[in-house]
Amino acid sequence: MDTTAGPMELSVRDALTARPAAERDPRDTATAQLALTYAQAIDTGADLAKVGPPLLAALEALRLSPRARAGGKGVTGDTPAAGQLDELRSRRARKSRTSTVDTATS
Repeated sequence: MDTTAGPMELSVRDALTARPAAERDPRDTATAQLALTYAQAIDTGADLAKVGPPLLAALEALRLSPRARAGGKGVTGDTPAAGQLDELRSRRARKSRTSTVDTATS
């Protein structure tokens, strides 16, 4: 059996290693291993249409994709209060926008 890592596996390993220490959490070990497993499957010829989306989901869960890093500034799943506050702000903003619209028909 060939134990040489393929390009996708190497990319995922590099991304995992490059994460800042503050973002590394031992609770993410299973997700990291899952991402590596998907990467290995891609390197060995698995159907990219089937394995690519789950790999991307694992990378996003680890905040290793550009979209995940851009979307989660300061709010994580461990802080539901922050999410609730954001939701209230969003509702208020929507309400203030709709209250200035004239809904009368002519």
